[in-house]
Amino acid sequence: MRIILGDHDMHSTTDTPIVSRTVASVVKHRNFDLETYNHDIALLRLRKTVTFSKRVRPVCLPKAPSTEPAGKVGTVVGWGRVSEGGALPSIAQEVQVPILSLEQCRFQSKYRPSRITSYMLCAGKGSQDSCQGDSGGPLLVQNGEKYELI
Repeated sequence: MRIILGDHDMHSTTDTPIVSRTVASVVKHRNFDLETYNHDIALLRLRKTVTFSKRVRPVCLPKAPSTEPAGKVGTVVGWGRVSEGGALPSIAQEVQVPILSLEQCRFQSKYRPSRITSYMLCAGKGSQDSCQGDSGGPLLVQNGEKYELI
């Protein structure tokens, strides 16, 4: 498996140079639950180091214990569809989304309330949302000069 860093337009060859790395190993969360999708996160260990640049930077992890993100505005980034069933864009998209409380999530989503566990969160409103193809992408919240991964 390989990852590509720093890409913005997948169809452009004149875009900023990308960085490609081979994944040496995948470290899944030890409590990942395939039935509920709780702890659906993993770390990718790369075979070679990455030099950071203007286009390739790490995202910060929140300091533990993190504050409740509900009520904050997050940023979702990805190459997912811009409408349900629509075409995939070649340029990375981003959208600002409100982060909902667990109660709002359980009673405003299309899923049964029991399917939304205390390990999950919801973000979005109306047509402002991530979409098909954005799964696994980041939800970021600005904290001062930095962005933190939620």
